[in-house]
Amino acid sequence: MKKRMMTFIKENQILESGDRIVVGISGGADSVCLLHLLWSVREEYNLQLYGVHIHHGLRNEADEDAKYVEKVGRSLQIPIQIYHVNVREEAKKRKQGEEETGRQLRYEKFHEEISRRNANKIALGHHQNDQSETFLMRLMRGSGSLGLQGMKPAYNNIIRPLLGFTREEVETYCLEHQLIFCVDHTNDDPIYTRNRIRLELIPYIQKYFNPNIIKTLYQTAQLLGEQEAYMEKETNKIYSNCIRETEEKILEVDIRILQNYDIALQRRILYKVLVQAAGEYKNIGQDHIELIRDLISRQSGREIHLPYGVQVKKQYDLLIFSKGFLLEQGYYYPLQIPGIEYVSQINRWIQLEIIEKRQHNDGNDQNSYTNYLDYDKIKNELVLRTRQSGDLIALSNVSGMKKLKKFFIDQKIPQDQRGRIPLLAEGNEILWIVGYRYSTKYAVSSETKRILKITLEEDLMGGP
Repeated sequence: MKKRMMTFIKENQILESGDRIVVGISGGADSVCLLHLLWSVREEYNLQLYGVHIHHGLRNEADEDAKYVEKVGRSLQIPIQIYHVNVREEAKKRKQGEEETGRQLRYEKFHEEISRRNANKIALGHHQNDQSETFLMRLMRGSGSLGLQGMKPAYNNIIRPLLGFTREEVETYCLEHQLIFCVDHTNDDPIYTRNRIRLELIPYIQKYFNPNIIKTLYQTAQLLGEQEAYMEKETNKIYSNCIRETEEKILEVDIRILQNYDIALQRRILYKVLVQAAGEYKNIGQDHIELIRDLISRQSGREIHLPYGVQVKKQYDLLIFSKGFLLEQGYYYPLQIPGIEYVSQINRWIQLEIIEKRQHNDGNDQNSYTNYLDYDKIKNELVLRTRQSGDLIALSNVSGMKKLKKFFIDQKIPQDQRGRIPLLAEGNEILWIVGYRYSTKYAVSSETKRILKITLEEDLMGGP
């Protein structure tokens, strides 16, 4: 495996002589394998290695995992830095799910360690199985080839030397070298989408359709990555021909020049300018590009609002991209159960899952953007929308129903913010005022048989 990794490193230009590398170590098989393999090639590449372990404070075994990582570091004479973070508390502050908060905190600490150690790269233990899970998640959510290329072996300062290997190969390497590793039992919890893909969907495909689906999906992602690299070069050659940036940082696209190019290049140009205007790429997808393309055929003066506060306006033969507007218009998204919907106005995905009572963890992860409701009490279509006249909600401290308007007044929510708060509704009855309160009428009880789990996340598609 070491020889194969050396070949993989050279083919993908992952390492250079003298690299100073921060290695993310959870204590699991993939990270322990990664650390040991990098340690085994340290002399060939003159590497300096620094281990980082993030103690999330969520699991009972977390203290033992941290102690084990320190032990591995001592055995290989690699310094280990343990960072303690309170994911649950931080998730509340950031008003997002614990899974996404944990991912963000890990990357923040990795970059903190890079500065502290004067390092130049971060090594992560993602492998082919991780790539395959990411591919399927993004495929089901309608991602284009840009998203389906998945994770890259080397991107900016992040390297993934194990991306060419399967989980089974990683675990076999650990056994052959007598490397003990920790087991995170939350990975066996099927209430999370990625876990369900790993535990249920992929084994089903392997059994009934393609036993080598992991390798197939990995190779497909590789091919798409090669095609994307070529298309990116072609896009960069012509990008400046139809894009102009004003002194006020407003981006203008000349529609006449844009339409001279093939439709595939048009889409890529529009994606690139939208990302530039937004300053972010996460959660920007094909649906947003099609909204912009539709705007081209509209009359002058029409405009659309997109994620990260980007406004696109058609002005004669120009598309004008600007940022920084107050969201005033309402929205209305019918929801499928189970299902996933991207809500561009709030830049979040909403995911709805039906889980059995036995899978419920008593709401330990219930927070501002995760909620559990009694599914069998829901009789009509659910929607995510902004407020409407006549909205009502059942609250524990109120007999009967309370007007939403009265709730906003009692909570001293400013008038200009009320029209922007997402609401989960069944008709004019509010089940959840996102970020605030949920209806007691739909609360999970001892009589509940099926639970509807609703999650709003900025990113439900995994890491970069």
